[in-house]
Amino acid sequence: MGRLMDWILVSREPGEPEYKNHSEAMLNNYDLKPVEPARRTWGAWNYVGFWVSDAFNINTWMIISSSVVGGLSWWEAWICVWVGYLITACFVCASGRIGATYHVSFPPAARASFGIWGSLWPVLNRGVMAAIWYGVQSWIGGECVLLMLRSIWPSAETMPNSLPTSSGTNTRDFVCFFLFWLFQLPFIWFPVHQIKHLFTVKAFIVPTAGVAFFIWSIIKAHGIGPIVKQGGTLSGSEKGWAIVSAIMNCIANFATLIVNDPDFTRFAKKPRDALWSQLVTIPVAFAITSFIGVIVSSSSTVIYGEAIWNPTDLLKLYLDDAPTSGTRAGVFFIAFALALAQLGTNIAANSVSAGSDLTALCPRLINIRRGGYVAAVVGICMCPWNLLSSSNNFTTYLSAYSVFLSSIAGVILGDYYWVRKGYLKVEDLYSANKNDSYWYTCGIGLKAYVAYIAGILINVIGFANAVGSDVPMGAVYIYRLNFFTGFIVASCTYAALCKIWPSPGQWPSEWSEVGSEAYIEGKALERGAIEMEVGSDQLAYDKKGFTEAAREREQSEEPAIYENLEYKILRLTESALNRNYDYLIKLLLIGDSGVGKSCLLLRFSEDSFTPSFITTIGIDFKIRTIELDGKKIKLQIWDTAGQERFRTITTAYYRGAMGILLVYDVTDERSFSNIRTWFSNVEQHASEGVNKILIGNKCDWEEKRVVSEEQGRALASELGIGFVEASAKTNVNVEEAFFSLARDIKKRLIDSAQQEAPGGDKNVKLGNGAGEKKMAGDEVSCGGEENASGFWTATCSPIATVSGSSLQSLRGRHIPFTLFLSRGIGIHCGFQLGLIDKGRVTNHLYLNSKLKGNESALEMNALRIQCHDWAYLTEGNANLIFVYTGASNSNFDGKILRFRKSGTAVGIKDAHSYIVREIVPLLGAAHVVVGELIPTDRNVIVELNDMLKVVKRTRKDDRRISLEDGWALLMEDLRDQDVVQFKPKWLCQSPTAPDNWVACRTCALRRSKGKTKVGHFCPLDLGSGETGRVTRAAKAILEGSGLSQESLISQFVRILTASPVLVNLREAQARYDRTGPFRQEGASIAVEGNEDLPLAMTLRDCTLFVDIRRGMVRIIDLDPKDEVTKGKYWTTVERTLTDGGWYMGRGMLDGEQRCY
Repeated sequence: MGRLMDWILVSREPGEPEYKNHSEAMLNNYDLKPVEPARRTWGAWNYVGFWVSDAFNINTWMIISSSVVGGLSWWEAWICVWVGYLITACFVCASGRIGATYHVSFPPAARASFGIWGSLWPVLNRGVMAAIWYGVQSWIGGECVLLMLRSIWPSAETMPNSLPTSSGTNTRDFVCFFLFWLFQLPFIWFPVHQIKHLFTVKAFIVPTAGVAFFIWSIIKAHGIGPIVKQGGTLSGSEKGWAIVSAIMNCIANFATLIVNDPDFTRFAKKPRDALWSQLVTIPVAFAITSFIGVIVSSSSTVIYGEAIWNPTDLLKLYLDDAPTSGTRAGVFFIAFALALAQLGTNIAANSVSAGSDLTALCPRLINIRRGGYVAAVVGICMCPWNLLSSSNNFTTYLSAYSVFLSSIAGVILGDYYWVRKGYLKVEDLYSANKNDSYWYTCGIGLKAYVAYIAGILINVIGFANAVGSDVPMGAVYIYRLNFFTGFIVASCTYAALCKIWPSPGQWPSEWSEVGSEAYIEGKALERGAIEMEVGSDQLAYDKKGFTEAAREREQSEEPAIYENLEYKILRLTESALNRNYDYLIKLLLIGDSGVGKSCLLLRFSEDSFTPSFITTIGIDFKIRTIELDGKKIKLQIWDTAGQERFRTITTAYYRGAMGILLVYDVTDERSFSNIRTWFSNVEQHASEGVNKILIGNKCDWEEKRVVSEEQGRALASELGIGFVEASAKTNVNVEEAFFSLARDIKKRLIDSAQQEAPGGDKNVKLGNGAGEKKMAGDEVSCGGEENASGFWTATCSPIATVSGSSLQSLRGRHIPFTLFLSRGIGIHCGFQLGLIDKGRVTNHLYLNSKLKGNESALEMNALRIQCHDWAYLTEGNANLIFVYTGASNSNFDGKILRFRKSGTAVGIKDAHSYIVREIVPLLGAAHVVVGELIPTDRNVIVELNDMLKVVKRTRKDDRRISLEDGWALLMEDLRDQDVVQFKPKWLCQSPTAPDNWVACRTCALRRSKGKTKVGHFCPLDLGSGETGRVTRAAKAILEGSGLSQESLISQFVRILTASPVLVNLREAQARYDRTGPFRQEGASIAVEGNEDLPLAMTLRDCTLFVDIRRGMVRIIDLDPKDEVTKGKYWTTVERTLTDGGWYMGRGMLDGEQRCY
């Protein structure tokens, strides 16, 4: 039974989130979660190819036929096609932006308005439409198969029929349909982000065949035929409504694609990739296809005496007319292209859409792949040949279902653009928590349903006329505008209801589109998420708090700055003080995979147990507030993955842990033996003095026990930590384990706080409403008051009046004091006095918040940059580096300061933001040196620039520190005798190199500059992953660093091959530059579809620091590259290397080997 269930349930994939409960398991799987950056591979040109390939299909070819048959001239009908598909493109882009910005598909996007469970109905609606369309496109594809068979074997036309007349088809047509249906099945298997290659192939083959058909028909008819010469037969209002109907047919043809565009735009590299590419390509490509259809049909009038609108019918007549071998070959090629067109359309617009919807209906049983196969089965069962029996039936069918989909689109887009102004809380789209944003009423958005029904009702009466009933003409006219009326009524109704009864997150004051990155940082931890420092500026790490804190950090990266010792305590501590707990303690669960860490956490946090808990991916956490010794303690418990592949991620969380629970399974001896390894990791990565406890889980399973309680207790005694045996299943000792550890931590923090507390004459107390502040021998005037919220605000006077000692003597001293607020919460604070000018403190204070002991605390350190404490170290093209040489200072010891040069396009703050936003998620927080932003004083910059004049008298102004930037980056000084520093350069060959290249890009560039390869390494060797080649590169690197000992070389190689840095760096370089910098003169890189080239160039110009002693690899120098100033240079270099023969080995010395 277990194996059967494993087969039935959707298998988990890397990156798939773990589900807190069964409800959330019904909301998420790998195919539904926001797309992480690794799968965002669709650029602008991919969307162009997608729509070009989608446009060349038989439905588009025929879309104009109803209008011409109905009485419009061909050019009137064609203008309607342009207008209709331009309007359609606007709707598609509006819908697609949700996916491109938040990287979610249609089903999760629908939850924002329809509710977590209410979204299932519109999803089912759209899924049914996609499945029906799958059958329709497959039937048309079967006609193409018949043409191919007849081209090879003409006797296929006379295949005996064994099906009854009532079936609506015959054996020949059904067999061809089934063959096409069968041929599509393997293509459903491929993941969505990979099927772009199918569209690329289709975008070349199918338009070529369409143009060939176009030319062939004109030649065969000796002209373009009479249709293009005949005028329309309608006039007045009759003609006007015919034009409206023609436009609406185009929109109705796109109804499913309008709502399901997020299924594809979620894979966009950037939101703009899915904007102009779709807005321009859709009307152009579909208009061209319909134009070809008109001309070919017009030519058929000359050849056969009547207009043949269906291209497959026309090709059949070509085969009926005594075809030559050339005619049969031409029909085969065109029929093959049309079949390929139907295949691409079916997979993209129908299979993927139906799969996305069905996986949302039952994510534990269905993924996109399985959903695609379900759609295939539905497509064959719904008898699609009946829908295509006549032009009138087909048009009626299109219009009918667009009524329902227009209402869905109206609600979703009205909610996103009008009501929420672009703001979605992504994590709540996957949460069944009743307190979350999209729960509404029992998980159903009643306002959305009222609006949805209103949008349908406006068209219902007119729809009755479309199927043969007599209704008032007013209703008919409304129905002829069915998509617009349904969309507008649904959208306006929804907005009105939300205005009357607003929900949380609705009607923000300004456009609030934020994207999915905060959610990705919080959830896709296997890629190396960023851990934020615990402090007063962050919210608790509960499910919402993590994301909000991440978003706050992204939107407001400036540290708090206050001049003249002016403190606004309330502003800084409000989030900390407005909590219903006394302590916040972070705990970490570690141990082998499968020992029951998640079960212990679930039992402790929710008092529940499930035997089928899914393996943790990366990191998860839960929150529980307990009462201990009369104090409320909020436990923030992090559950780590035990698998080796996540080890580098989980170790990053050791540092902030205040307590660690090491868990083993009493029925698994190996998990017990590995505790020593886990303990070693704790000692290496966790903070000093962190509390620890050893837990032997599954103690209820006595018949399978292999580790005795005595063995566990002995190991705990050896390690010097607490011990308890527990059972998550029977709830034995689970509470005791967590409470015991929390009690120890609380005691340690209190003891630590008491030891660190200042002496009596150094205390500064603010309290009892007096605002009086005392310091032994010194007085600083200060006032304070208690506000209406019960919080104490204290503002120290800008003028510091001191008696008993001079201010100058206090310069640089850390002066601690304690604020006692009305709730009895003590906040240990401190400040340092900086530059003194006639008794006035003129420096800025940089506030660095940290959790301090048992209080919510702020430690305020004035990171005052004194010019004489810093010495010029080195510089690059854009940066100047200074090293700290002053007296011992915990803030600056072992640090360097990086300033931006004048005239540099990107400032320090923007560069820092770029690294945090783009680079860290790509390469991992453990490996990227980010640095800390420091505000700078203009006077200090002037002094440092004067220092630079001494270093180099001829220094130009644009080579000095920028006076306009206002920021510096405080970074760890990685230089050490055991650290090797080098630039890895181009770890894979340039895409613009000739096919038969001999030299890699780096080696070719060196030779073009007159440098030989002697003493240099080949980056292709370094990035190869092959030990021999890496060793060869390592020797050259170490020789260049003056280190050539054999023992160092082997150790250096082990570090390089064990670290994921080179692998990730090489993959990222290749992923973000697939075409190289060549482009048309004056055009931007973005226009040419290689807008990520600057990111690739950043990754190629970084520097690696390899710490041989500690076995660490760190990455630095990741500033963004500016395309405007660098693009032309990159192009020039590539042209020089290509045209000058440097890639072909020019300049190689005798005996040098080629790169490979």
